[in-house]
Amino acid sequence: MLDYPLMHPPFEIKDFKEMTRKEARVHFNWYVNEIPIRIELLKKAYEFTSNGSETDLDYSPESLIPLWEWFVNDIAEVVNLSKEEIEKKLSETPEWIHSYIKRNKLSVSSQGVALDIGLYLAETLKKNIDSLYWDFKSTSKTYIFCNKPILRHPTVKWYDFEPAHMVFNLLYNLLDGNRDIKALYELYTINQKYFI
Repeated sequence: MLDYPLMHPPFEIKDFKEMTRKEARVHFNWYVNEIPIRIELLKKAYEFTSNGSETDLDYSPESLIPLWEWFVNDIAEVVNLSKEEIEKKLSETPEWIHSYIKRNKLSVSSQGVALDIGLYLAETLKKNIDSLYWDFKSTSKTYIFCNKPILRHPTVKWYDFEPAHMVFNLLYNLLDGNRDIKALYELYTINQKYFI
């Protein structure tokens, strides 16, 4: 198991929907400044625990394949939920949802690596697609990514890419046993198509 430090802001963080625009700006500035640090940490972990080199992670779309393969095969630690955790989830949801409830989860350390993979994916998109930039929206508390850092495009107004959300969708597939090493690369190509 990889001992991987998590990303923690040096200030109290509240639910994103509860943040004021000023609080969201403070978080956003901190987050964007952390991206190179987190990616450097990811590269070092990749080099230390794989047969690869941190130079393999060169922000090319193809670099996403060995990165996800490393995560899926060497890092992702799936743990079963305890009986108490499952019972709690079941008691908090309607019966018709019970069949969708996962009986397992990724370890906290694995989730930390996955979050940084999301940042690497976002930066790979940003470096390969002109005009993508980091931003946040505070316009509506009902907006799914309200106050969260997202990638945006100046002319494709509907495009909002939130890295954690996108990578966690892949993690749900992983928990279902999908160990496709090209899944991260395919996520990149889906997003790239919006700008071709």
